[in-house]
Formats: sequence, C-alpha cells, structure tokens
Amino acid sequence: MNVIYHKPYIAVDTHIFRVCCRTGLCVGKTALDVQHALAGIIPLAYQDEAHHRLLYHGRLVCTARKPDCGHCVLSGLCKSRKDLDVGR
Repeated sequence: MNVIYHKPYIAVDTHIFRVCCRTGLCVGKTALDVQHALAGIIPLAYQDEAHHRLLYHGRLVCTARKPDCGHCVLSGLCKSRKDLDVGR
C-alpha cells in the first residue's frame, strides 16, 4: 500500500516480523499483531521509510539462518544478540 498508493503503511512480512521480534522492538504472535504494534510506535510520517529499512535489514543482516550480528546497527539494543552472536 505504501508503494502503490503512497499511503503510510507497514506491511509486516517474515523479515520485518523476525527483526521486530528478535530485537524486542515489538512482539506479537502474528504479523498482524506486530503491524498494529509498529503502527502505534512509528509516526505516520516515518512508516514508509521504516517499512523499507526493517525489510532490508531482515533480508541482508538479520537473516533467518545466520544473522550477521557483528555488522548489525541494532546489536546494542537487540534482545537476542547474545543468543545469536555467531563468530564471537
């Protein structure tokens, strides 16, 4: 929605869900839970950018099988870093 209709919206896919739950940014049992939580903490003016940044962070850094915690800009805030800290 944010790309096609230029409306602020955070569509939570597997990457965004993973980043939010791992870091503790927000938690939820479903993507819809996380979407509602994000909508409550990210101002409308920043939702488009936040969506893309979280998405790409999940694709490139906070990957499902081998997260690159050593290069993560959120590692200082991440609730899962100790559990996922591979290679240190």
